Amino acid sequence: MKKFILWVIVLTMFIACNNEKLTYTIENQDGIEIIKNDNMPADPNYKINMRLTADLNFDEISQQDTANVVQLNNIELDQYGNMYILDARRSKIHKFDKDGNRLVTFGERGQ
Repeated sequence: MKKFILWVIVLTMFIACNNEKLTYTIENQDGIEIIKNDNMPADPNYKINMRLTADLNFDEISQQDTANVVQLNNIELDQYGNMYILDARRSKIHKFDKDGNRLVTFGERGQ
């Protein structure tokens, strides 16, 4: 009986101390779960400025095989700023320079 009373006291203290208000809300829009933070940002002066660094044109690649749409899965950069983009649908890797010009495409389906 003493152990039971001790567990009830510990559980009551845990629940009482865990009355923290949630600082976020979760919404479901079109089957996508969106989490919105209600707090002020840590640094309200911090801003992200986005700019276009390269414009990649996949028209030529898409026209080569109209049955398969380009499916980009992964992008990697090397130390020179070249981009390697995996086209999983065609099992190919497209290499672009830092200005967005396509340099080479390589790879093929395995057995």
